[in-house]
Amino acid sequence: ATSRFQQIAEAYAVLSDPVQRYEYDRELIYTEDEEEEERLILKEAELIRERERQRQKKQSEQQQQRTQNRNEWGYDPSSFYDKMKDKASNLHAWKESLNT
Repeated sequence: ATSRFQQIAEAYAVLSDPVQRYEYDRELIYTEDEEEEERLILKEAELIRERERQRQKKQSEQQQQRTQNRNEWGYDPSSFYDKMKDKASNLHAWKESLNT
């Protein structure tokens, strides 16, 4: 009972003093802002994870499509195109490499 009374007396002292009350209220607001910021960060992280899942799914689908596109010699024309495009340092060099 004594410790409970001390807690109540401390709370009353904080609430009755305008300076302490202001600091107490500011802490509550700061805590609420931190919680909101954390919620936003978690939401953004979930969006990033979802985009990554979609990217991986699309990449997997493209790989499956490439596999289906292979002709009877095991040649994948889209793979050749991608390799040539990646190796070209710019559009001009890429065009030149196709002409040779």
